[in-house]
Amino acid sequence: LGGDHGLGVLAAGYPKVATMDCTASTVDLIETVMSSSANSGLSYDAASDTYQYVWKTQKGWANSCRVLVVRLADGTDHMADFSFVK
Repeated sequence: LGGDHGLGVLAAGYPKVATMDCTASTVDLIETVMSSSANSGLSYDAASDTYQYVWKTQKGWANSCRVLVVRLADGTDHMADFSFVK
């Protein structure tokens, strides 16, 4: 993002995670990511000029694929695909 823009850089209700077909990259139902520990959430590190989002995955996601959707306050979407194995 090119510097510290505060912690209000995420659009309301984001990030979200959706199930994804591991072979065809078909995305299904999107659900809100829940921060479930004191160490989760968005932070900014001035030394490295980077934002970090820490979130806990669920054990039930084993042997599935998910896409993390991060929408910024400016409306742009950024996605990362994950394959969870047991």
